[in-house]
Amino acid sequence: MSQCVRDMACCEKPREKFLHMGPAAVTDQDLLAILLRTGVQGHSVLDVSLDMLRSLPNENLYYLGEASVADLKRIRGIGSYKAVTICAA
Repeated sequence: MSQCVRDMACCEKPREKFLHMGPAAVTDQDLLAILLRTGVQGHSVLDVSLDMLRSLPNENLYYLGEASVADLKRIRGIGSYKAVTICAA
C-alpha cells in the first residue's frame, strides 16, 4: 500500500501538485484521488484511485465514463457518494 497522503511531502500531494505545477503535472491516479478526497482505513486515497484505474480496460481513464455507480461501488473504498461524484465528473 502507498503511504498516507497527509504524510507525503507537500509537493507530492495531489492537490498541492495540481495547484503549484498545474494539471499537466498530475497523473490520472492523482486526479481521481483529488475527486475521491479520502481513502478507507488501511487503504489510502491513492490506493483507492489506483484500484479504480486498474478496474478499467487497459487502466485507461477514458473508460471511466462507461462505468456505472454499481460498477464503481465494487471497488474497496467506493460507496454511493464517491461513485456518484466520479460518475458526475
